[in-house]
Amino acid sequence: MHPPSTAAFMDALNAPPSESHSVRGEFATYNKSEDGWDSPVAYDMLKSSGNHSVWGFGFQPSPYLTFGEGNDYAAVRAWISMPWVIGTAMVLCPPCFVDTDDDDEEYDDYWTAIDDEKKDLDIVGVLEEWAGAFAGGMSVIEQFPIGDHFSFGIEQYIARNVWIPKRDNRNKSDIEVGFGAFANLWFRKFSIGIDAHYGFMDLDPDRTRFAFSVSVSYHHYRQHSE
Repeated sequence: MHPPSTAAFMDALNAPPSESHSVRGEFATYNKSEDGWDSPVAYDMLKSSGNHSVWGFGFQPSPYLTFGEGNDYAAVRAWISMPWVIGTAMVLCPPCFVDTDDDDEEYDDYWTAIDDEKKDLDIVGVLEEWAGAFAGGMSVIEQFPIGDHFSFGIEQYIARNVWIPKRDNRNKSDIEVGFGAFANLWFRKFSIGIDAHYGFMDLDPDRTRFAFSVSVSYHHYRQHSE
């Protein structure tokens, strides 16, 4: 759950009401790890409301949801793990994910099992597991437009990655704090974005992650947009 493409997000934010599809190749390297460079292929679908807000989802490769608001010069955005959101919804609303037919014996057995589990439920343990599985982040972005076809900017972010292994490959990384830079070049319905992020893993200056990505976006503008 490291930061998705900032360039693609700001590109969608500054576009007229539209649906944007972005594909990017991302290279990352981890200091003091055995992982070396990798090259995941990521995808983003972002919708611009035309009133300075954006929402959507993507894969990097883990699926996530994202949303944010801003203008031509600054923005705030957040992203969150889609599996974590679905898991939370299943816990809060089990009937939303099972057959609610009263004549269904499997449904009755399901609720009987749930009632039995509640008797031995460790609330503190459940909350710890729930919080421990959270992955996502947020960032603050500053952008500097130059003319009608180019912009660049910087970003400060904090994220909970969860899954990135440490050097011994037995423990998992937790918090990443860092900064980034991006640039956008757009023409008509297409744009090209470049991103670079540099973060410190678990607030340890000796454990870093550097990522560089290039994205290509296509905008499908809604009818009657201004």
